[in-house]
Amino acid sequence: MPSLREAMKSVAQNTSRLLSPDLQKKVNAALIDMEKKYEEAQARLRAALYDKVSLENEVLYLKSKLDEAKQEVKSLKDRATKAVAPPTKKAQPKAKPKPKTPAKKTKTSTKKKK
Repeated sequence: MPSLREAMKSVAQNTSRLLSPDLQKKVNAALIDMEKKYEEAQARLRAALYDKVSLENEVLYLKSKLDEAKQEVKSLKDRATKAVAPPTKKAQPKAKPKPKTPAKKTKTSTKKKK
């Protein structure tokens, strides 16, 4: 906020005029030092904000790529299941089982032949 910075600087300079010349130099040096620190903090903040936005964009890009990969995997899986599915077999007529005929029993006599 440049207007606040300018207001603080003018207040400090006006109050420093009331001080001795030695203290005026100290106040001006402190103001200059504080302004440098402010500029450095603003630069770090801008860099951090840029990094944050870059990382957010990277995350969004990777999410979209992940969604595309999921769709590709799903389509490949569907095609693979269709290709592997056994072909439909023609229904072969089953041979009708022959009706079971009872075996002919031979009569065995219990009598002994002489």
